[in-house]
Amino acid sequence: LPSEGAILARLLASIAQCPNQSMALADILDRLPDGLRQLVADRDTICKWLRSFPELLEVSGEPGQEQVTLTVGRLPRLVATEPAASPASTALAAAANSTATAPEAEPAPAKAPPQASAALGD
Repeated sequence: LPSEGAILARLLASIAQCPNQSMALADILDRLPDGLRQLVADRDTICKWLRSFPELLEVSGEPGQEQVTLTVGRLPRLVATEPAASPASTALAAAANSTATAPEAEPAPAKAPPQASAALGD
């Protein structure tokens, strides 16, 4: 069997020749040599392996219709890590921030303890 690097190099070269530098995962699986095809347990296994190279490849699409796209030289797509805020949570956050940033009353001047006043001649 070829090394992982050799497999990856051949895959990148194949995808680079495709329109839009993208290939269906089903086509990739069909082109695998018999020995390698037997090692790939299922689509999830190969998708996981392909996703381990985000600087080179992107796997997208619904299960069973995945596309593998070459990403070399492209800026990575931003993925939202937080769900969109609801109007209620936005209002609560704004209220909390306005309360937290409201100016505080200035503290009253501290009086010197009686012993200190006597020592200072007050």
